[in-house]
Amino acid sequence: MCAKSKNSNLFLSLRASSISSASLHEGCHAAKSAPSGAFWSNRRSLGSCNLTFTTLSYGGMKMKKHWYLTILLIVGSIHSTAVSQPTKPDTSKAPATKVEAFLSKKGTLVIKDFYKLSEISGNYATSMNFSALNAYIPGQESEKTQGLKIEIEEEGTYRQTHSSFLDIEEIESLSKAISYMANLIDQWKGSTKDYSEIMFSTKDDFKIGFYQKESKFTAFASSGIIGQTSCFFSVEQLPSIKTIADQAISLLKTK
Repeated sequence: MCAKSKNSNLFLSLRASSISSASLHEGCHAAKSAPSGAFWSNRRSLGSCNLTFTTLSYGGMKMKKHWYLTILLIVGSIHSTAVSQPTKPDTSKAPATKVEAFLSKKGTLVIKDFYKLSEISGNYATSMNFSALNAYIPGQESEKTQGLKIEIEEEGTYRQTHSSFLDIEEIESLSKAISYMANLIDQWKGSTKDYSEIMFSTKDDFKIGFYQKESKFTAFASSGIIGQTSCFFSVEQLPSIKTIADQAISLLKTK
């Protein structure tokens, strides 16, 4: 939606979009990591690039007052609606994995041993850190809980991280999924597609996959839903992640 005043050089551009594919999400990362231009007076990105509000302003005071008044009216309306909403019951997310359930135990002494495995560097100042986890209650080592912690970090104006835990059974599934992806990439090389995407998801909202747009391949991973962090990287790095998963399984078998 665009609006332009006949008596002013103020130009308002409002673009709203639902991120429905990994390629669009990657575009958001690229936009957030790019320096702002000299002629942009105001540029804000809300949420995960779901809404971009851009204003070019060279206009007079009269037009500015109009927009300030409009914004105040909108904010007042939102505040009024928020106040009138009834209080909702607490809907905290239940632990999705055995690891999370074990780590959330209350009133119990829990020992957590983390073993750093490796790091994958991605595009747009993003990265993934992998650590094997062995957790147990003292005196009950035979009932230990094991898994893999994957932390995705985004560096930018604000540093943001999010972690997902995989149960040991899911680590094996992750390894098999990446093997399948690598074989599929080999089969698709040399072909052209409008857009094709393949993705593997875990219980704790870790996602990894790749997409092909025309003849270009891009791999991606994300952690979480609320406060989600993402990492985009070369498909040539997928076998390295499979190797990390296999290392985690081998290491945990010795603990």
